[in-house]
Amino acid sequence: MPSPPVAVLAPDPDVANAVVTLLRDEGYDVALFRYDVATERQQALTWLAGHAPTCCIVDLPYPYRAGWARLLVLRVVLPDTAFIVLSDDPEPPAAARFGASALPIVGRPFELEVLLDTIASAVTVLSGRAVP
Repeated sequence: MPSPPVAVLAPDPDVANAVVTLLRDEGYDVALFRYDVATERQQALTWLAGHAPTCCIVDLPYPYRAGWARLLVLRVVLPDTAFIVLSDDPEPPAAARFGASALPIVGRPFELEVLLDTIASAVTVLSGRAVP
């Protein structure tokens, strides 16, 4: 059975490629978008609207505040998607300002098992179904 789609939105190509490689190695169907590039932000919105991913991993390196605002928009557009934030700051102050303080935040650097457990927990809480 194919895995549920997972979207990765990240400005840093090294982090993005590492996360995508790790998730694909674990059997996830992953789409990657660099949201610091305007054309890719539009591609991401189009893809997200058409694919309704089970999980969206958003890399928000400190102090990338514009990313928190974009995350808020994505949460409104995709209410049935579990969101996970990767951040240098495990308790970013911007999270509370953008209504994201309840989202799971995985500190960077992270261990693969921590990320996989966070994905499984977020998706299970949101949808009541397990992921691989």
